[in-house]
Amino acid sequence: MSSNSHSKKWAVVIGISKYKHSEENGLDSLVFADEDARSFSRALRNMDWSKNHIKLFTNQEATKRNIQILNFRG
Repeated sequence: MSSNSHSKKWAVVIGISKYKHSEENGLDSLVFADEDARSFSRALRNMDWSKNHIKLFTNQEATKRNIQILNFRG
């Protein structure tokens, strides 16, 4: 598949392994969510997705504000 076939596709990939309020109200952290998100982003790149069309947020980067101000350039 050529990169042109993905020119109209965008991905926001979020993986949070350590929650701010883990251990409260029975909320457990997820051990590999951040690495799974990184792996998924790499898989998209391996399928010829443009790096500019993939936004990856892990752990502390995955904030409401960062997602709201998300801006794709490409």
